[in-house]
Amino acid sequence: MQRRAETPAVDASVETVKHLRAQGSLLYKRTTPQHLTLVSVKGDVKEIPYERVSEAFGSDNHPHILHALEEGEPVLRRRVLEALASVLKLPQELVVSMKHGVLELIEGGITVGLDEEEDSTPAELTESDIELQQLSARVLSVMAESPCGQAELLKGETTARIKHVFAVMSNKRTCEYLYDALLRLTGSFAGARQLTSTGYLPIVLDHLKGYRLNDALRIRALKLLKNLLNDGVAGTTFRALELGVVAQCVKRLHSPNFEVRAAACDAMAALGFADKARKAVVEHEGVVPRLCVLLTDSQWQVASASAGALMSLAAHDEVKRQIVANEGLAPVNHLLQTNKVPLQLHTTKLVAVVTALPEARRLLDVPATTLRLKTLTQDENALLAKSAKVALAAVQWRA
Repeated sequence: MQRRAETPAVDASVETVKHLRAQGSLLYKRTTPQHLTLVSVKGDVKEIPYERVSEAFGSDNHPHILHALEEGEPVLRRRVLEALASVLKLPQELVVSMKHGVLELIEGGITVGLDEEEDSTPAELTESDIELQQLSARVLSVMAESPCGQAELLKGETTARIKHVFAVMSNKRTCEYLYDALLRLTGSFAGARQLTSTGYLPIVLDHLKGYRLNDALRIRALKLLKNLLNDGVAGTTFRALELGVVAQCVKRLHSPNFEVRAAACDAMAALGFADKARKAVVEHEGVVPRLCVLLTDSQWQVASASAGALMSLAAHDEVKRQIVANEGLAPVNHLLQTNKVPLQLHTTKLVAVVTALPEARRLLDVPATTLRLKTLTQDENALLAKSAKVALAAVQWRA
């Protein structure tokens, strides 16, 4: 009598185990909306092999995905945007998606509720629309991380189309994402000039003048202001002076948040490249004294930014005199001894500029400072070593 083969008992936990590639392997049995609704893409795209992303989206599925983004239900559109925020960090996916018109759909998601006319009053958005607008802005900021994405954004009229949404700042999270995208675009002269010509400078200053900014937005606004002032066009700085840029930057120098203080110093440094702006700073009482105080800030990033601002502004002789009068050179030797290269670099440049004033040269031509500068001339950082040589020569110069 033959014994019947017994089927081994299956552990209950086995049923819950899914193969890592099971969801991709079964993609042919699902529609794109079903797959995107049931499967979420990981937040850290670096941990996702490219093959898994291809499985999720499929080499020929981009038109279907973008159609779902355009015509799908809000829940599906939200899942598509969440997936794109990760997948578009991959250059291959970004290029293919842009060829299929993803940028136009993202723009539409950001400008939802706006008519074609610039001065039109935006329609009131539902909670779902606000969430989709926020996710669209997030995807735009991801696209702006890539050089090819930046080129595509600057080639069209994206910055002009989203300007009204950025200006009204109805949703802070959406505004943060838009700031992130604009900061990446203005990293080049072309991007900065496009934004200033489109009218972003008054908007950023209006944001700084308002009371609705939190520190996260305030930091971004000051950084974007610095980028716009560095567009290489003298008229931009003159326009900023007319709009009260000095007063707004000085106010932020007293912020309890050290990142705000550092960003304000960087914006002041950007102003220092125009003689008219340097004169405006001299006429505004309290700017140079406050920057001198920040040289001894507990956060080295603030001290570094302050040294950079003073270096930029010290091209004006009156600024040099105010630095000496407010004991701004007293902490120089201590700053040179830190192990932070940006701080050391800005300090050596400040020394090289301010020592054109005989009184400043007399204060700095002491053994402790000259010995430290000589040491830095041998530093392994070539840029710092070169700057230290220039500063040492300026300190020891004799008529």
